[in-house]
Amino acid sequence: MKLTHSLNSVLKRSFARSKKRTLVVLASLVGVFTLTLSFVPIDADPVEKIVASLQRWADTNPQEKVYLHTDKPYYSVGDTIWFKGYITVGSKHQLSALSGALYVDLISETDSLTRSIKLPIISGMTKGDFVLPDSSFKEGNYRLRAYTQWMRNAGPDFYFDKVITIGNSIIDPVFAKIDYEYGKVGDKATTMAVITYTNDKGDPYMNKPVNYDIREGYNSLKKDKQSTDASGQIKIPLQVGKSGKLGDINVVTKIETATKELTLKKFIVNLVSTQTDVQFFPESGSLVNGLRNRVAFKASGTTGLGVPIKGVVLDNENKEVATFESLHLGMGSFRLAPEAGKSYQAKITYPDGSENTVKLPSAVDNGFALGVFNDAETDTVLVRINGSDAALKNGPQQVSLVVQSAGMVY
Repeated sequence: MKLTHSLNSVLKRSFARSKKRTLVVLASLVGVFTLTLSFVPIDADPVEKIVASLQRWADTNPQEKVYLHTDKPYYSVGDTIWFKGYITVGSKHQLSALSGALYVDLISETDSLTRSIKLPIISGMTKGDFVLPDSSFKEGNYRLRAYTQWMRNAGPDFYFDKVITIGNSIIDPVFAKIDYEYGKVGDKATTMAVITYTNDKGDPYMNKPVNYDIREGYNSLKKDKQSTDASGQIKIPLQVGKSGKLGDINVVTKIETATKELTLKKFIVNLVSTQTDVQFFPESGSLVNGLRNRVAFKASGTTGLGVPIKGVVLDNENKEVATFESLHLGMGSFRLAPEAGKSYQAKITYPDGSENTVKLPSAVDNGFALGVFNDAETDTVLVRINGSDAALKNGPQQVSLVVQSAGMVY
């Protein structure tokens, strides 16, 4: 088949029967409608070799997954965390017989391992519990992590990891958490601490007086008083001390839940900063000069969670050529048509108002730009392939298409 400047191909479920196409594309479907694709040029008809290699890899490296079903979403000191574990394997999520033991960890806010147990897996299932004694536990947000030895081959990204809240409802009936809102007043970045107070049932403490003290070490920076709103929240504008860093301060609050009953809560301020890791991923693996490319990006904070960002793309003449903003969990995409002889960089704005610049991957002159579009309503995938001028000068070319989805090779 001859390669034209723009090639549109609609892939239906029947593409599993097609073995010859016009480009070798390796597609890995991760989750639902998530595609990672790359190109392999035809040389000695490597299609069968690629298919065999992918199938061999899927057969010899089955992926296990773990899910823990807990009896409650939150707990109090003195409670017991009861849970049941389900271990599945493969694209069909069948109960796994691969591993014989499940390891479950309970990790504190300081990333310290407080409890760890090893449980036998029987027919792909297991069950267990963690006792939370008064003598060794204090309130906070803990992580419940579970994995098998086989899952360690793929790394912690594949572990089950869930945050649970543990409070002390007997001595302290108040549950509190802190979030942040970021903004700007003129050219100055502002940060607002949003503190939410609830009881052990999750009901907000409304219209309750709260005294707060913003501190840097032993020095008080600001003292004031507010009342909680209908959502049980107060909003505190944060300010820096002598260090000039918001990350060096903490907030101490006292909420009056009943007449003359004060409950003390202390929060260490953890903010997003330029330490956030931002990565850019051209859809085809490489940017191609002269072609419109889709570029995905992901921003992760020091905690590993996604960070919302926005920014602009500038060329080497400092001209704005694209804008971007994350849509979900620090992830998003934008389109860029790079030009030969130019380089590009992204100027990123973080939620706390700070900025950073990251270079984009260099573009190539000879190559193909691949675009994949999912249509959930018609159960089809549209693949668009554009060739650069340099690639088209090679004349008619034979190509093949290989797709891998959830461990299955088509």
